[in-house]
This record gives sequence, C-alpha cells and structure tokens, in this order.
Amino acid sequence: MIKYLFSLVLTCMLLAQPGQAQHIWTKVEIQSLLKRADAYRMPLEQGRVLAGITLVKNGIRSRTLPMRIEFSAKRERRIETLGGARKGQRVLLTPEGYWLYMTGIKQPVRLNRLQRVLGQASFGDIGNLRFAEDYQAQNWNEENGLIRIVLAAHMQGQVVDNITLWIDPQTGAPVRASLLFPSGKTFKILNFDPPQPTPAGAMILSTRFVDPTQADVFTELTYAPPESTGFAPTYFTPTALVAEKE
Repeated sequence: MIKYLFSLVLTCMLLAQPGQAQHIWTKVEIQSLLKRADAYRMPLEQGRVLAGITLVKNGIRSRTLPMRIEFSAKRERRIETLGGARKGQRVLLTPEGYWLYMTGIKQPVRLNRLQRVLGQASFGDIGNLRFAEDYQAQNWNEENGLIRIVLAAHMQGQVVDNITLWIDPQTGAPVRASLLFPSGKTFKILNFDPPQPTPAGAMILSTRFVDPTQADVFTELTYAPPESTGFAPTYFTPTALVAEKE
C-alpha cells in the first residue's frame, strides 16, 4: 500500500512539471509572430522584384505570366505585366485607391473593391497586406503543431476583412491563410512554401492561391530575389502610369 501511494505521488509530480504544460501564447508573442510572418513575405521595405503567375489545372501548368512589382516604404505598389496578351498592363495600389492602366487607353481606370478582390489585382493587393499592421488578433490556439490565429481588419476598406492564419511557432513563417468575406465564407486559400535564403533575407518565394470551389485548380505566384531601389516622388501616381513609355 505504501509503495502504491509513493508511486501515485511520484506520477502526479512528474505530470505537474512545467515542461509538460502546453505553452500559453500571449498577445505580445502573437504580435511578434505576425511581424516575423510579414518579414518572410517581403524582407525589404522598398524595392522591386520580378514575379510570375502560373495557372495549374489538373496538374498541368499553363504558361507563366511574368510581372515586375515595385513597392515603396509608404505601402505603394506598382505591378506591370511583362509578357503575354496583357503586356504593358499596369496596376497601381496606394492607400488612396487602386488603378488599372491598359495599353491603348488614355486614362487609368479606378478599381472598385470587388474588382480588387476577384481580379488579377488581388495578387498585388494581398501581397501588400501586413498581418501585424493591418489586422488585430482576435483569438488563437495551437492546432496540429501550428498556431492558428483569427485576424480582423483594424478598419474598413481592407480588401480582406477577416483572415485565419496558421504560423509555424518555431520559425514564425506563415504556412496557410484562409481569406474570408464579411459573411465568413472563405473565398481564397493561400499556401506558403517555406522561406528560402536571398541576399535581402529569408523570403517565401512561392505561394499557391486556391479557390475552395475548385480543388483541382490553383494559381502559383513565384518571386525572384528582391532588390532595394529608390523611386521618384511621383512614380506611384495614376499620371505616371500613363506617362511612362511603352
């Protein structure tokens, strides 16, 4: 009987060791993870990067559409299509609005929110999101070795109101994100590849955009290593989209 009681007490002591308890993540720690996730998506504040969009259907890859993405420290972004039928098309993303310029038209067209969400501009729009700056963590929990974080936009006007994000707690790298309409319905799923070393720092060089209604189709966005550069004060304006020579 004494041996049994001793064994029971010892077992309880071992189960009570701090190392056995699940880590309770604080809001400060979650915010730090979000900042690390943002840095992996783009380690530079300002510069340019070559990218490509490839549609994959039933395992068959279409021709990659090359693009050049330029971005400023003020959260401005220009995306130019470099090949294919849309060569010369430019999209401007700024805090004041979003514009599309196509060759052959005199003035760029301002995009509404639905066009931003569902159109090709959404790739640049989503790339411009900052989890740590634009969203607030509502709740979080551990799930299959990852941290699942429910995010809500700080203010109206974001192209995505709510995001559910999964982050690797060991590295801080984002693994997956579900983008939600205000209704709560998922309209796009992002699957991030592990970060790779680049001269600018570790970066996610490939992201797959999945439509939950089409399991056999996804769009892959790939990046070359980015480079830091400066821009003229008027470079990120609608007028500059048209003024630049083809």
